[in-house]
Amino acid sequence: RRTSAVWSHPREHKWWDTIVPEFTPEQFVHNFRYICCRLRHVLERRNTNFRLCVPVKKRIAIALWKLATGS
Repeated sequence: RRTSAVWSHPREHKWWDTIVPEFTPEQFVHNFRYICCRLRHVLERRNTNFRLCVPVKKRIAIALWKLATGS
């Protein structure tokens, strides 16, 4: 029986530390909007009679901040 080979793209492991600091403000906004657009269908919630949902952009901004600061 043959074992399956694992294949993956080589990836930069320090992307946040090396690439993001070089972004211009326009590049950061463009990438942030792209992430929001791609994740909107997964993260979007609906308001209820009891509370308002947290907007997708705010949820992603909080997640990025937590990932960047380690908080």
